Amino acid sequence: MSPGPGITSADVGQALARVGVEAGDTLMLHGDAMAAAQMTSVPLAQRPQALLEAIQEHLGPGGTLVLPVFTYSFTKGEDFDPAVSPGQVGLLGERFRHMPGVRRSLDPLFSVAARGAKAEELTSGDAAQCFGPDSFFGRLHRARGKIACLGCTLQVVTFLHYVERDLSVDYRFDKQFQGRVRQPGGQWRDTTVTYFVRDLERDSESVLLPLERRLETAGRLRRTSLGRVGLICVDCDDFYDQTRALLAQHPLALIKEGAGQAGAAPGGMS
Repeated sequence: MSPGPGITSADVGQALARVGVEAGDTLMLHGDAMAAAQMTSVPLAQRPQALLEAIQEHLGPGGTLVLPVFTYSFTKGEDFDPAVSPGQVGLLGERFRHMPGVRRSLDPLFSVAARGAKAEELTSGDAAQCFGPDSFFGRLHRARGKIACLGCTLQVVTFLHYVERDLSVDYRFDKQFQGRVRQPGGQWRDTTVTYFVRDLERDSESVLLPLERRLETAGRLRRTSLGRVGLICVDCDDFYDQTRALLAQHPLALIKEGAGQAGAAPGGMS
């Protein structure tokens, strides 16, 4: 499929501004590489980096950009080396983690790559719990971060599981996984990490449409487009608060088992 008319770095900044992303923000980006394909003035191989640099430029020196580079290593019986283990969730994250000045967290399941003013704060420390208060997601929340989806929907937003754990939903539970993580000094460390897994005895695949509708109705979900690709953004505080309110009314609203009660058609994410 043709990417259509090209976009520029200025177009990227303008689109971010339209969804409320400002200089100095801490932004977690879930993105599809199709957005980068639209930067037709740049050689094809350089387009993902050009897009990421444009986003970082908009955030400025006081801002921080974060992308997921999840590996799920321990669930597959693999050790985790943050310098080597490839991310499994898209081209943009893989390109980003190799860019100068990017730091990667030590979570052997849900690592993230970050660059900017708060990169060290967000990625430092051991990952004893993937979605606990001191996980990356907890730190992102405390940093009053924002979450953007470029060419994708809220369905991919893993911050949800941090909120679900904090609210003690009954369709997920803590499960431990073991393996080795290579430390910054090069040594391997035996590590146990706790993952808030879904209950496979229930129809527990995630369904984010009820939350998306609630956020939009409340005026907390901002939408625009970047060329031919959609862009949405939500503040972590609003995502947390609206999820809490929704689950207080419909405790199963965000899984297939109960999504119909909240007026959504089923559709899943593990």
